[in-house]
Amino acid sequence: MRLALLLFILFSAFVSKATHLRSGQITLSRVSTLTYTVTIKVYTNLGSEIRFGDFLLDFGDGSNPQIIPATENTPRPDLGVGVGVASYSIDHTFPAFGSYLVSYLEPNLSADIINIQNSVETKFYLESRIVIGPIMDSSSPEFLTEPIFRHHIGKIYSFSTAAVDKNGYQLAFQMVNPLKPGSANFSMPENISVNSYNGLITWDTKYKGEYLVGQYYLAVRVTQYDSNNEEIGYVTRAFQVILEDGDLDISIVNPVNDTNNRIYLEENKERTIKVPLVSNKATNNINWEVYHDKIIDNNFSFSQYDSISGSNKVKVAVIKLSSTSDIIRNSPYMITLRGSSIFQSETSVKDINYLLFTRDVLPAIVTQTTGYEKIKIKVYPNPFSDFLIIELNSFESLNQIYLMNSSGQVLDNLQQRNGSLETSHLPPGMYILQTGTDSKLFRQKVLKK
Repeated sequence: MRLALLLFILFSAFVSKATHLRSGQITLSRVSTLTYTVTIKVYTNLGSEIRFGDFLLDFGDGSNPQIIPATENTPRPDLGVGVGVASYSIDHTFPAFGSYLVSYLEPNLSADIINIQNSVETKFYLESRIVIGPIMDSSSPEFLTEPIFRHHIGKIYSFSTAAVDKNGYQLAFQMVNPLKPGSANFSMPENISVNSYNGLITWDTKYKGEYLVGQYYLAVRVTQYDSNNEEIGYVTRAFQVILEDGDLDISIVNPVNDTNNRIYLEENKERTIKVPLVSNKATNNINWEVYHDKIIDNNFSFSQYDSISGSNKVKVAVIKLSSTSDIIRNSPYMITLRGSSIFQSETSVKDINYLLFTRDVLPAIVTQTTGYEKIKIKVYPNPFSDFLIIELNSFESLNQIYLMNSSGQVLDNLQQRNGSLETSHLPPGMYILQTGTDSKLFRQKVLKK
């Protein structure tokens, strides 16, 4: 009996120590053509005695994996009681141009995660992919907000996984399994989704038909695409959502009438956007925070003021935007507004994301991929006059061919013959050709002479 009790105590102690990683990501920053700084940043449970590290970082190029040294935590009380952060960076030179999957595996995922079966014995896993070429800078995107979120059960929740890319690459967001490929003990909550254009996740906090207090483990993949719609890398970011009891709730009154919250501002124009934040309980502690792409610092200003709606105080965010020649580009700039309300011991937080476009173009988003096979669409002639020819270098077949005007309106009465479009009746101008297979979606500009 004593031996059994001793074994139970020892096992319990081991479990309590081996449950400390909440979330994180691997990012890469270019140093030279083939050399990148690889950084692992993790968010930890300060209640655990174990430290991040002592396990292998695999660069995916056949070289010896790097043992990450045990790294101390830095407390982050702004993210909640018991939350810390740790990071480790190393420069690595890849052997040649190509695609590399960088990954890290450690047996120390947090315990008691509701949507992961037996999370205390589940391995913590991170991965990022980089495609290195002779010219392009494949540095990873940078995230605007931290990956620890808290909310009340039974309330519609919105939280930002927005990122920015210093090179202006187009970004696409997708929810994925946060565990090592092949792991089957993860389940995605129902009614949760991410906007593939702006990275805003929405969730009604329901899981398997119930509203359960506790911690959830999720992940979003942020993929980079260049101007030719070629995938050049991704970062998979694991994050934690902690659901708590409470009645406090806030709502955001969105003035932008667009599904993806796109704001178009042509050169030398200005625009002011006012976004009200309303709390369901009367409180003086209601505020906005803003996060945005630093490239538009000189074209962006933020302020807020109090207003009244019935018995509740309303906080109105004011964003003033201007567009100058030095920020004109095809890809959008990301802006996150975070509203919060505090009433007694309760806190409610919600996000909203906006995409600032300085050119009147549609974001080119590839919806899915099949491994890393190079699927390419060849379109010619461009400029065109009477017809467009579309060729595909893949075993897949095209299941859609659309031509749209610059406003995104699909043009009717286009005759398709064996991968070509009859276009003689169209007026001259710029058009957007959208083609798709079962695994990829392509968009590109074409010019009618």
